[in-house]
Amino acid sequence: MKEKNIELPKWFDGQVYPKGSIIKNRMGYGEIYCDANACSMYDLIIGAEVMGMYPLMQKGMSWFRKNYPEEYMVLLD
Repeated sequence: MKEKNIELPKWFDGQVYPKGSIIKNRMGYGEIYCDANACSMYDLIIGAEVMGMYPLMQKGMSWFRKNYPEEYMVLLD
C-alpha cells in the first residue's frame, strides 16, 4: 500500500479523510488501495454523481485521472 498523498486542489470542498482504505469498484471489476486524499476525492466524485452535480463530478474525475491513474483505471474507467 503506497501513500502518494498528493495535495487536494483548492476547489475541493468535500470531507478529507484521515487515512486511506481499499475501495471496491462499484461494478465488481476489482479493488485497489487509495491513500487518504484519493479516498476523499473518490467520495466527492461519487457524491457529485449521485446528486446530479455533473460539472463537479467531471472536474473531480479529471483531477483523479491525472494524479491517481492506476486507481482511476480500477475504480472509474
